[in-house]
Amino acid sequence: MAALTWSSLMVIVQSWNVRGEKNKYFAVQSGLSTEMAHQPRYKDTGDSLLLKAFGYSPKLRIMDIFLTNPHFDFAKEELARELGMSTQTVYKNMKDLEELGVVRISRKVGKATIYRIDRNHPLVKTLNESVDETSFLIGKRQQEQTVPASTVT
Repeated sequence: MAALTWSSLMVIVQSWNVRGEKNKYFAVQSGLSTEMAHQPRYKDTGDSLLLKAFGYSPKLRIMDIFLTNPHFDFAKEELARELGMSTQTVYKNMKDLEELGVVRISRKVGKATIYRIDRNHPLVKTLNESVDETSFLIGKRQQEQTVPASTVT
């Protein structure tokens, strides 16, 4: 097992989805588990708030995997495998996202081009803020609905 570092700890902390379920995808990227490297994990982790709110279009699903894993970068083939999409669909939608500046090339490994979300892009910032604010409001509403045992007389 790899030693835990601050960055891998941040990945673990950020790897819980809206339902409070553990996002298993972090393990492959952070090197905590190599046996899962060839199996799709992302599509099995449940819906994020972004997908629940805005739908399941290919562009949103691609953006969601980047937003859910902001410290990682992905090749197009990896996105297709993880999201269960055809490579043609991923290539078409990634072209649009790249032209908008939402994703950018982070590096090249051999013939593969690896992409990362541009966290400073206004659209990405707005989506992150909206999801964070909505998550906070949902949590606040759920907290108000549960009555603490110490206040009941």
